[in-house]
Amino acid sequence: MMNTRISELRQNLGWSQERLASESGVATRTIQRLEAGNDVSLETLSLIADALDVSVEELFTDVAAEGAVKAASDFENRKREQVAGRAREIHGWRLLYIGIGVIVTILISALVTLGSLPSTLFIIAGAYWAGGALILRFLVSSVLSARLDRRYPLTVPHR
Repeated sequence: MMNTRISELRQNLGWSQERLASESGVATRTIQRLEAGNDVSLETLSLIADALDVSVEELFTDVAAEGAVKAASDFENRKREQVAGRAREIHGWRLLYIGIGVIVTILISALVTLGSLPSTLFIIAGAYWAGGALILRFLVSSVLSARLDRRYPLTVPHR
């Protein structure tokens, strides 16, 4: 049996149980069970905390829930680490795209300046920056996101 502040926090926002369920992505019956003191997973608590814009620790009311608070704190730390890891990987791919673009642009500029290539080849640099940005966006959303969802499961968007 778990004592939480979920009902209090929900009511402070003027939300019904159905609204909290919708905002958090969990079933209304889960909200009802949780407010009645039944146990739920840390993942469910995290979804509810995100919807209420509080930390998981802030959902608990008393010292009797100390073990749950510790587990929730550990969970929040793992989630923060995974969010940071996911952000680092996406940032790395963006830096790779920028680095290749800079090299291509400098190479084309140097060859055109030396007279080795016609100036119309500057179109290649422009095409890389415009088309590459679209391709990178596509790859991040369709390929990389699925890989990152598996690697960092606590960062998967719930809405």
